[in-house]
Amino acid sequence: MTHRINLTAAALFIANIAAAQFVYDNPTTPSLGSSDGSYKMQTSFTDLSGDGAGQNRLMIRQWYSRSGTGNTWLTTHIVDGISVDGSFLTPATARTFWKREPLAQTQSWGSDGLAYMTLKPAGLGIGTTNIGSDKLAVNGTIHAKEVRVDMSGWSDYVFSPGYKLPPLPEVERYIKQHRHLSEIPSAKEVEENGVKLGEMNALLVRKIEELTLYVIDQQKKMEGMQLQIDDLKKAGK
Repeated sequence: MTHRINLTAAALFIANIAAAQFVYDNPTTPSLGSSDGSYKMQTSFTDLSGDGAGQNRLMIRQWYSRSGTGNTWLTTHIVDGISVDGSFLTPATARTFWKREPLAQTQSWGSDGLAYMTLKPAGLGIGTTNIGSDKLAVNGTIHAKEVRVDMSGWSDYVFSPGYKLPPLPEVERYIKQHRHLSEIPSAKEVEENGVKLGEMNALLVRKIEELTLYVIDQQKKMEGMQLQIDDLKKAGK
């Protein structure tokens, strides 16, 4: 097997490396403070080949930072960040940062102090750190080609011979009193708790099936009335 090397590209790569001015620093800054939000830089890697104004300058740094108050590792997390314009002066201004909190077993990725994605033992948060017990929490719109919800049971039992269809007068009384259909959450409940897609779809299908039975029943009654009308017309001739 023959391996070909692009000598021109290799030479340019070596020249770029040689021209760069890399500085690695292991700073001896004061100990990490005990107040919430205090920090200390642990390592710093800077390419000084950019312009003097700090533009076009690669900076990679690692910080210790305090979450809460105290002076132990239990309230300490680590932040790694990258900047290309000299703006990475503190953990809160890090570009494309990676934050790890060992005690909480939490990792976050983001920029400028804003976490875009947070991973906790319970689940993953996108645009939010409030995951709770959910496996996935998203603060924003989800765009997908398809969403599949696993469910057990569906609403076809409405068409079983023994199903008791609520009388329409009873349905009317409930609507007048509660201003929504029975077993369907109210607007207030939806605002406070949201909607479970699988459960809500099953309820909606149940209401549609009940409505279909009402329509069929009304159709039969109308056909019976039409037969009576036709008989009366024949008797009157």
